[in-house]
Amino acid sequence: MQISGNNCISQSYSTSSSSKSKSGELSSQDLFNLADYNDSSNTIFQNLLKDPSVQEDVSLNDDGTYSFKINGRGPLNVHQQIAYSLIQEQNGVRSNDPGAMTPYSVNDLEKFRQLTGYNLIQAAGGYTVVDDNGDEPAAGDVPMVTAAWNAFDLAKSGEDYEGEQGDLTADDLKDAVEGLQSGAAQRGDSAEADLLNTLLGTINTTFPSASDDNDVLGLT
Repeated sequence: MQISGNNCISQSYSTSSSSKSKSGELSSQDLFNLADYNDSSNTIFQNLLKDPSVQEDVSLNDDGTYSFKINGRGPLNVHQQIAYSLIQEQNGVRSNDPGAMTPYSVNDLEKFRQLTGYNLIQAAGGYTVVDDNGDEPAAGDVPMVTAAWNAFDLAKSGEDYEGEQGDLTADDLKDAVEGLQSGAAQRGDSAEADLLNTLLGTINTTFPSASDDNDVLGLT
């Protein structure tokens, strides 16, 4: 059936990027609901369903899955693109690229949310960063979000190179930031070096214990 406002959670639709919540305001279940992109109950997906432009193209099937109909009216807007990718992810569509980086775990994605206040969308082989409503980061947040994303990518690539498995730890992220700092120093980029130093401090504050970091949420 066609998605209407009645099928969506009962909050008013908003396109404001001010929906970024402080991580301290979120429970472990809240973080999981934001980072589990395989499930249609994902918070971001449910928020996207409040957008009338998404409702036009998304249908709820009899078996409880969702379908996205590309209607050919023109390019998809950002919310439609993300909804389309999330539906593909929910329906088991994955990247066929043999050289693709190993996907982030849900714990990794929760760490990104805790660190930046934004969500690293990982769906159907694609990646982007959005707030809880599916909107792009505020302009003032973009440099730090980009630095964090670079650190996560470097840490995950290093894990793949070493043939390691498991969640990224705080130490993995610190090592990645220090590697990026070294590159910034070689280029003489003091602005990036300062940004990365701030990011390193945020990692230390957000994840104070690196001795047992397999679950930074304390769910051991």
